Amino acid sequence: MLTGSHTHRNLGPLSAGPAALPDRAARPQGVADAVTYRNFAGAIPARGVLPVAALTALSRLANTGAPDPADANIGSPGDPMSGVPAGYTYLFQLATHDLLHTDLTARRNLIGGGLDGGAPVNRQIRGLMLDTVLGGGSDMCPMTFARDGQLRMGQVRADASHAWQFQCPAHDLPRTAWAPNGQPDRKDGLDIVLIPDVRNDDNLILGQLTALFRRIFNIIRSRIAPADPDPELTATLILTRIYRRILRHDLLRRLLNPAILALYEAGQMPMLDTGAEGRPSAEFAFAAARMGHAMVRDGYVTRLRLDGLHEPLSASTAILTSSQHQPRKLPLQDRYDLDWNLFFATRPDAPPPGFNWAMRLGHMVAGGLRTADAASTHLPGPVPGVVTGLAFRDVARENSIPLLSGAELAGACRDAMPLLALHLGHLANAAAESALVTQGIASLVATTGATPPPADDLAAITAQPPLSLTLKCEALALGDNGARFGPLGSILLAEAMRPLFKPAPWERDSDPLADQERQILGDIVTTMHGLLTSVAADLTP
Repeated sequence: MLTGSHTHRNLGPLSAGPAALPDRAARPQGVADAVTYRNFAGAIPARGVLPVAALTALSRLANTGAPDPADANIGSPGDPMSGVPAGYTYLFQLATHDLLHTDLTARRNLIGGGLDGGAPVNRQIRGLMLDTVLGGGSDMCPMTFARDGQLRMGQVRADASHAWQFQCPAHDLPRTAWAPNGQPDRKDGLDIVLIPDVRNDDNLILGQLTALFRRIFNIIRSRIAPADPDPELTATLILTRIYRRILRHDLLRRLLNPAILALYEAGQMPMLDTGAEGRPSAEFAFAAARMGHAMVRDGYVTRLRLDGLHEPLSASTAILTSSQHQPRKLPLQDRYDLDWNLFFATRPDAPPPGFNWAMRLGHMVAGGLRTADAASTHLPGPVPGVVTGLAFRDVARENSIPLLSGAELAGACRDAMPLLALHLGHLANAAAESALVTQGIASLVATTGATPPPADDLAAITAQPPLSLTLKCEALALGDNGARFGPLGSILLAEAMRPLFKPAPWERDSDPLADQERQILGDIVTTMHGLLTSVAADLTP
């Protein structure tokens, strides 16, 4: 809770007095605030944790870099690009934020599996409903809405000036500077972002994607007939149904193993994750969901200038340009007002110049993620010999949570549906999983020249590989060389997003909302490309 005056350098003044700035929407009365993570299918892991020496060796492997050519030839030998447009990296991150809000405050010591008591919990109760963007509506999250019912937006600035200018387009997240006297604090910059979930300001591209959905909400709301009794609700339902349809028909079709996807789309897959009470499993939260970090590339082209030159954005700059990290860099420069045609094109054979592809799902991570500060209230200080950065943090967190192994997960899936033995034979038992991981590490070393772990540490890693390592090796071996998840990773992702395969009544094309969607957007939208096309006229500066 903050009191006093708030000044928006890119919004205008806010009224003085108490102002609550929550990082997630308020909970309706009687709804639980959090759910404890459970293991997939209610199974109990039989494995332990890696010793510190093996964790250290694994953190070095996790920080292995890869070349990131400006003009990658998709499909060429050794090409690190996946053929998946880079925008889906961040759509996947947005979706995982919409499913997961992990609270680890009860588990401070993450090195070597040391626990301080308390199970991790998920505070994102209403999954895949765009709550991290819309906050549940103006009643639940009023600070993110303006008086006219539109979502607040923040202005960008011209590169040549750090001054805030009213004539600049409002294409960024709404941000504010806090100062007791009501004046902008020029030293600290725009250090508060007025969105329901501050995690969506983790990096510039995710922030821009969140801003894009907010802009599209405002476009839809402005196109709703004046006679509509509740235009906010109508706009919310239309955008949410579009979002969920895009996740199913666009994102998942790009990331899932085709055979596994076919089983879900045909309605032939029984509910496998029965122990999670309809919530994402710990295995998804701490392993499969983290796979998206491998898709981040070292640099992006944000837009093209008239002279055809690219405007580069490094991964490290993308991470630091936010209210949470370096608010003095804000307001956002207009060259980072993203041209989404460079992130979501649908023709790999004819992409526009400077188009951004995602990296492959595998061991290698972008330089910005290898060097990013790993400091956190949930992590200890620097540990001698352990590489810091996001890759290390992911490994350390996973090592502290009791998760099922790949072989145990595959067994639970086969028990629920014997047909899955056809797709999970590479994880028939612990020996098969160990062989898969051994092959994956050998391939990494041969491809990148990375230093292999010492023999004892390698033996410890391959004897009980962390689930994320198994999933990466599976994606490289059985996911078109990391272009998509392997069969087991696909099951974890599909089970977490299972509600998408059983649309609610308000999502169906026969629902009255479908007629409004067609009137407002011209057609039923199923892809990001289709969504961008339907609002293109209103998205231009």
